[in-house]
Amino acid sequence: MAQKRVGCYACFQTLDPKDKILRLRAVIKCETCGALYHAACREDSEVCYRCATQKFHAVRIARPSRLVITARPYTQEIKPSTVIVLDKGQSKGKAKTSNRIVDIIVYSVQSLWAIMLAWIMVALAIGIGIYVYRILQLPFLSIKTIMDAIIRVDPPSFFIMMGAIGSGLIFGFVCYSRVLASGRRFTYLLAGVISLVCFNFWLLNIDPRRILFTGPEIFYGYIEFFYAQGSTAIAVFLLIPLYRALAPLRVLPEHTFPAWLQNIYGWIRLLIASVLVGLAAVYFATHWLSTDQQPKVSDFYQFKLPNNLTEVSIITASAIASALIIAAVFYWPPQFREVQWRLGFIRLLLVITGIITIGLLYRTPINPQPILNTLQLTSVIMMLGIPIQRALS
Repeated sequence: MAQKRVGCYACFQTLDPKDKILRLRAVIKCETCGALYHAACREDSEVCYRCATQKFHAVRIARPSRLVITARPYTQEIKPSTVIVLDKGQSKGKAKTSNRIVDIIVYSVQSLWAIMLAWIMVALAIGIGIYVYRILQLPFLSIKTIMDAIIRVDPPSFFIMMGAIGSGLIFGFVCYSRVLASGRRFTYLLAGVISLVCFNFWLLNIDPRRILFTGPEIFYGYIEFFYAQGSTAIAVFLLIPLYRALAPLRVLPEHTFPAWLQNIYGWIRLLIASVLVGLAAVYFATHWLSTDQQPKVSDFYQFKLPNNLTEVSIITASAIASALIIAAVFYWPPQFREVQWRLGFIRLLLVITGIITIGLLYRTPINPQPILNTLQLTSVIMMLGIPIQRALS
């Protein structure tokens, strides 16, 4: 039983997990300022009344102590002890506040330590992943045989090392990112898996269109490679508790930036993430086509464009236009960025430009089948890249 009674920040009633009213038993907590609410009281508003954020999670609290009512035979005079002025949910008064500069310095030092520790954990996981398959092939395990397999034998091949490094970096970003505390774990995990698959296609130079027919052969041909990647990912996951114990991060007091700055920052991150995913999609859609299948735009059209644009192949231009359309329609800033600008007209203009470009390229007197295949493959990759876009932006 709790030593004191805690009230809901919305209705001010006492929070009680055994409340007589069933709908008032569920309690949630603001992740930024720690304010507690009845879950039912938060249904009518999307933000915290105290700090104006949207990050909440369910919590369990102890039952409040019994309310003891004391009757007094006389009236007691009430005198105000202080005056509190409320400004947009932030209290101002004589209460002691933390030093913002000290908070930033402490936060910066802890962040640098957390980043350095994350690199150490990833390096350790990569080292484990590289040698797991070789150790599992030993006739019997002992300290001597394990050390001989690591030291006295030639190091693993370049592809094994690169596969483990790629897996370690990708899943290190997934597992050791601070935003996971806000409940976006699944999005980051899905983005990591998709990124690793694309990395494998690029590193091993595997045509994605062959994976449905030659998947088992590819797996058994690179079994040590996939062992290294899987072992590295598992090691990164197993090191999460150690990382959290050694790298606690202090939460800075809530500081609201101007709305225009939040909007600009959110759209810049979205633009960078969209360009990265789009370039990867165009690469995978056109990399395996032969040169004779990719005539240049300048062979059929004389646009007043820079030479580096007119020298682009028709297939590549089709892939770029397809990526532009998918990004303009389906890629949006994450909700937690609090971006209010929708830029609907610009997005519509990009969609129209992409459609017109595809129409002009499709009318060229070449076999239209490579163009159609490229459009389909680019669109599929761009759709699969939505979790990556969400994680990066």
